[in-house]
Amino acid sequence: MREYHLYFWEPMVSPHKNGFFAALAREPAVASVTQIADQALSHERKALGWSTSVMPGVRAIVSPAPQEIRDIVHIAPADAIHIFSGIRWIPTIVAGLAEVMALGRRFGIMHEPRVWHGVSGLARLAQSWTTERRIRRRIDFVLGIGRHGPTWFRLAGYGAQRVFPFAYFLDFPPFVPPEQTARADGVRTVGYVGRLSPAKGFGIFAEAVEHVAHPIEVRMAGAGEMEAEARSIVARFGPARASYSGAIPITEVSSFLAELDVLVVPSLTKDDGWGAVVGEALAAGTSVIASEHVGASVCLMEGWNGRALPAISARTLAAAINELCASPIIGPEYRAVRARWARSHVSAQAGARYLMRIIRYLDGFEPRPAAFYQVSP
Repeated sequence: MREYHLYFWEPMVSPHKNGFFAALAREPAVASVTQIADQALSHERKALGWSTSVMPGVRAIVSPAPQEIRDIVHIAPADAIHIFSGIRWIPTIVAGLAEVMALGRRFGIMHEPRVWHGVSGLARLAQSWTTERRIRRRIDFVLGIGRHGPTWFRLAGYGAQRVFPFAYFLDFPPFVPPEQTARADGVRTVGYVGRLSPAKGFGIFAEAVEHVAHPIEVRMAGAGEMEAEARSIVARFGPARASYSGAIPITEVSSFLAELDVLVVPSLTKDDGWGAVVGEALAAGTSVIASEHVGASVCLMEGWNGRALPAISARTLAAAINELCASPIIGPEYRAVRARWARSHVSAQAGARYLMRIIRYLDGFEPRPAAFYQVSP
């Protein structure tokens, strides 16, 4: 069996990719995994509760000097595969890509879409067409993240046969069925986790929960410029029917999500290329309502996972919350189904297997794999 050496060039050390890299290191066909990050985890993300951990079997290099970047590429096996999370702006990525192309090494891109709507979006598309010609000619594959990732790269001129749907594949803790199957009073717990900002749709969320007819309890976690609005919701609903936890550590997100019946991810911007909290919620058994701007809304194509809203507004969101809260998919048997689906489709282990199927397809050893969210468990 052929063995692969994989090099991941990253803007920043990210806890959302650590499990995926470690899972790849455990794959039988993978000889080595190296992460090269331009920066350590930022203070801003630490303030949001993010943290990183050691990745077993993964070599990590942070903030390499220019000579070190050249050495990494030159010393790497000639048949190594280099995967870049971006192609511009990040000094380590730009320098590494230049070295890889100069030596004729094998490489791909793993990235979210750029926003292509409106005048500024057309300018981004024109920039990609005019500045990425050499990359398009030489690239082996593109891993387009989220619902809109593959579309962006096809629009930007990357051949459809080389573009593959992709995700942020995460490590999930074991699924623990809830001790309480349903509240006697019929109240459903609806939550929001993330940045409290207009772009993330928190204003829509705040307005929508006021108009939900089904009895709900609202739980919120995160930080941002709309913290006052979160506290206002608590004041209006009362502490028995609403709570705001502020930013919580990344290690506590899973338990927070497991206590929800419905997670709402109402982003108004396609800058949400993925949205890791969607996969985390499904892995905890929680149903999700997300706008189709959210890349991970592609995971909601199965009706029992939740709902993806093509047009997000306070009215459509309130209606979706009402509908889901009254639906049998809130029940404990569906929580287990969602948890199994997440582990077989968007877990770190599932992602590692999926990437290796893509690579083996490109090398002529396997047929083209189905998209990760369509793969049979």
